Amino acid sequence: MDLLQEEAHTHGDLSLKKVFALLGEEGHAMLILFLCLPYIFPIPVPGLSTISG
Repeated sequence: MDLLQEEAHTHGDLSLKKVFALLGEEGHAMLILFLCLPYIFPIPVPGLSTISG
């Protein structure tokens, strides 16, 4: 996470490509965690079912 904070502070923006380049194999686990977050809430998030099918 320190690498990501330093990169964002230095360049001002982060793309997924940069995140994967900085984190390597750990980037895939982070992406999976990020994509699963909306589904762990006990109540439905409005509009999410339309996007995710």
